[in-house]
Amino acid sequence: MSEQIVFDAKLENLPAMLGWVRERLCAAVVSSSERNKFEVASEEILVNIINYAYEEGHGQLEMIWESSKKDIALTVVDFGTPFNPLEGEKRVIESLSLEFKEEGGLGIFLVKKLVDKIEYKYVDGANRFTISKRI
Repeated sequence: MSEQIVFDAKLENLPAMLGWVRERLCAAVVSSSERNKFEVASEEILVNIINYAYEEGHGQLEMIWESSKKDIALTVVDFGTPFNPLEGEKRVIESLSLEFKEEGGLGIFLVKKLVDKIEYKYVDGANRFTISKRI
């Protein structure tokens, strides 16, 4: 099953975005523990895109939900500045001190702990970030 929706990339729309994800998680019959993990990962991705994707401060993001009996996946697409968040995560892990960090990277580290797979692609002028989990 696949569904998609488009939102203006604004923090005021975050509750509606997360509600949309939550509805699909409930329909997929995901345990409450796994649902919470996926929601936290989704929120981290969405907030980063809202805050950083568009230099001019406004744009849209598309959310694509895919589910099967074994897997769920959320892809978030934006047409902002090309940015692979997985590259920043590598720099953070290599650093030993949590007191001095470059901005970025810790959120992706957290997301990796909450889901089974993350993937980034830049295709046809769009950033495509996907998180997925086995259910």
